[in-house]
Amino acid sequence: MARLLNHVEAVYRPGDRALVGRLFELLGCAAVDTGGPFLIVHVDPEQRDPAMLDNCIYASEVTPAQLALEDAFTAALADQERLADGHAGYTDHNTTKPQFTTHFGMAMSIEALDAAIDRVENVRDTDPELAEHVAVTGVFRPGEPGSLSPTLVQAFVQTDLCAAGLIALGQRFELQARVPAVAAS
Repeated sequence: MARLLNHVEAVYRPGDRALVGRLFELLGCAAVDTGGPFLIVHVDPEQRDPAMLDNCIYASEVTPAQLALEDAFTAALADQERLADGHAGYTDHNTTKPQFTTHFGMAMSIEALDAAIDRVENVRDTDPELAEHVAVTGVFRPGEPGSLSPTLVQAFVQTDLCAAGLIALGQRFELQARVPAVAAS
């Protein structure tokens, strides 16, 4: 068996399971609620074989221990100016230079990427509740400022619904598509 990335585990706040499923569907994944502790998100919506548990994101309710830490962190942000300033700088950096921040990426066709961007940018029309928790924070196409490659389109999506870490810090997803190199003018 070749080595591959098996899965990413994300957590969400109590009561947010359905919203998290809708978030991943918005990104073009297939979210499957098995009724067990994990929401199984198939990155490739065409590959939903229950025996195939690679190329997945699992999402489960945050543990009480992490929820206590999340609550303490959020309270400290409100009470401690130095921490709040650091958080604001971190958030700004995540928005202006998302390629250099903690995130995980999902490769897809350019058509699927453009469709996902469109769904996220127009989510207010289709799912106002979800719209409060998701945004496209940057799209970098070959030849444009911030582009890292002449053959890669990167779109960054930010959410506060779930994270592979602290939910209070949010999660960034990179949707990426490989395209033919742009010819130099």
